[in-house]
Amino acid sequence: FHLAVYRSSDNYIVVSGAQGQNITVFNSLGHQVRATRGLGVEQKVYTGAKGVYIVKVGSKIMKVRL
Repeated sequence: FHLAVYRSSDNYIVVSGAQGQNITVFNSLGHQVRATRGLGVEQKVYTGAKGVYIVKVGSKIMKVRL
């Protein structure tokens, strides 16, 4: 599966292709706001204030804007 992180139309951070991997979401200040595990092909992992978030999936790090 191709790993992707993006913002959905209903303003959630969505991770796809992360089955079995640890997913951690940090805000722009570097504070952890959510930690979960990849379950299905696609999952909503976080929604919150507007801004830039850093999503770490396994060892990969991606930025997404809400």
